Amino acid sequence: MLGKVLTQYVLEIVIKVVTVHAEEKMGFRKPMDYSSVHHQIYMAGVEMHSGHNDGYTTWEIKQDLHRIKWLLDEIMADSPTYADEKEFLDEHSKVKMWRTLKK
Repeated sequence: MLGKVLTQYVLEIVIKVVTVHAEEKMGFRKPMDYSSVHHQIYMAGVEMHSGHNDGYTTWEIKQDLHRIKWLLDEIMADSPTYADEKEFLDEHSKVKMWRTLKK
């Protein structure tokens, strides 16, 4: 039950972040607060792996995370490519590789 409430809360936050007008910085709008979104999704992952939740609850959390991923995949597929994007993605790949090698 706690997992279902948490997942609903996470979805509400993601929807709110995507639809709400954001604060203005340096003359442009940034439509989300990365730290808040990151934290909510991270906490959904924590709940999904918690031994206090049953399979029904964790399955609902995972379904919600899939829905968020699919939404992001659609948005990213339709987005333009930027000058520094390749370097940004390459840097992430290196960090991810080092994390994998350290396991």
